Amino acid sequence: MYLVRRLIVGISSCLVLNAVPLPQVARSTPDPTASFATPVSKQIAQSQAGVNATYEKARQYMRQQFGEVKGNDYYTLYRVVELLARANDLNDRPWRIRVIPAYDINAFATEVNLLAFYNGLLDQIDGDRDALACVVGHEMAHHTQKHIPVSVGEKQRILKQLQQEAVDEVAAENEDLRKDLTALDLGTTATGVVNQAVGGGVIGGVVTGVFQSGRRRRVEEAQNRVREIYAQKQAKLEKEWQELNHRHEFEADKFGYQYMVRAGFKPEGCLTLFSVIERLDTSQIASNTHPLASDRVTALRSLSSQYPTSKLVNEGKAKLKANPKPLTYGMSRDGESLRVDSKAGSNRF
Repeated sequence: MYLVRRLIVGISSCLVLNAVPLPQVARSTPDPTASFATPVSKQIAQSQAGVNATYEKARQYMRQQFGEVKGNDYYTLYRVVELLARANDLNDRPWRIRVIPAYDINAFATEVNLLAFYNGLLDQIDGDRDALACVVGHEMAHHTQKHIPVSVGEKQRILKQLQQEAVDEVAAENEDLRKDLTALDLGTTATGVVNQAVGGGVIGGVVTGVFQSGRRRRVEEAQNRVREIYAQKQAKLEKEWQELNHRHEFEADKFGYQYMVRAGFKPEGCLTLFSVIERLDTSQIASNTHPLASDRVTALRSLSSQYPTSKLVNEGKAKLKANPKPLTYGMSRDGESLRVDSKAGSNRF
């Protein structure tokens, strides 16, 4: 896994099941928190009334900030995110929420605790808070488990390094050839050739005016050898990268499932979510970033026996009892996302 270790540096993980229109709060959708609040005394009843007032204030705030339709989406996402955070001790950090105005069935985790959801996904699961909680839990898990896909820039840096390694290996096979390559700064030239995958002619073009036919033949052979070695290194890297990404997706499914059940949402929400995903053409084949949707469903079905629902719910009740106050919120300083404050941030002056 040497190559994989070099790959792990950036952040941006997606679910391939994101993009679900969140249930609009205007609807009288049951509040998952209701199952945790049993007003057996006036004090508890008053406390619950205060919580309800806080949520209503949040709904009005988000409608003012984002408009009625988008504001309802942000409000519902806020409710799910802050509830999952309190029920799983994930309120030690602020979370950010962003709704992307594109009809894509997807969601992703990126940057610092940012959870992004496409309109398409929210639309496909609109009104189903259990399915939405499954998406949110999955994306939160990418952050909590420190899943770090490689950024485009970092990947290019690694590929360039592999190319240089290929050049060094070829040069090491013939010290005389190394001198020729060094004189031509072939380390840079070869990179350009390999990036073209096939039929570059860069080295050939440089060599034509510098060497006689014998020397040119040797350099052309070196070029082919560089390509061959680089292709082998790249294939190995891509395989390791795919395996790592698939492990991350299964892991995010597992932790996300626990997060949403602890918060009082129904486990069946994940099956509803995947019923949407399985209708996508891309779900029928494993990609470099995601396993087959059917394999993920099989793994999810086994989680109920590994993590009994009653046990998770009781754990969540205890955590919510210890953290009864809803987390506060506000516009992020990035100017685009909604910030859900941490427990400490919610107790500001």
